[in-house]
Amino acid sequence: MDIENYLKNQSDINLSGLAKRMWPNNKYADNYLSKKLNGLDGRKWTKKDTERAKIALQELGIFLQQLS
Repeated sequence: MDIENYLKNQSDINLSGLAKRMWPNNKYADNYLSKKLNGLDGRKWTKKDTERAKIALQELGIFLQQLS
């Protein structure tokens, strides 16, 4: 399973929070991610999106591991 399909079908991660990590300067990052994952408004998931998601997920994982 690739990252795009995982994000479309998972319920483990709050996608709004992930979107804010992927595009921290985008006020509407949650809507942007939703449109990309669903192919709306001509927005397609790209290789760069996959890389952004990987980085954001890794950062989140590191954060969670550091909690005590």
